[in-house]
Amino acid sequence: MVLLITAVDIWAAGVIFLSLLAGRIHIFNPADDMESLSQMAVIFGSKRMQDVAKQLGKREDEFCSLVLFFGVCDA
Repeated sequence: MVLLITAVDIWAAGVIFLSLLAGRIHIFNPADDMESLSQMAVIFGSKRMQDVAKQLGKREDEFCSLVLFFGVCDA
């Protein structure tokens, strides 16, 4: 059995609050994974996304090749 921590509840409440503020249910509606990554890079910044990719064992050039097309990578 997997125990969920309160961070999941806080995240869910944040998503609901953002939806209420925006007046729409789907804040992000990407067509594919590349568009999803580019939307996250716009919100969080490509530097932060590169840092997370590095922590997950991904090379920076792998990340940048995915989102450079959308013009959000600082490479």
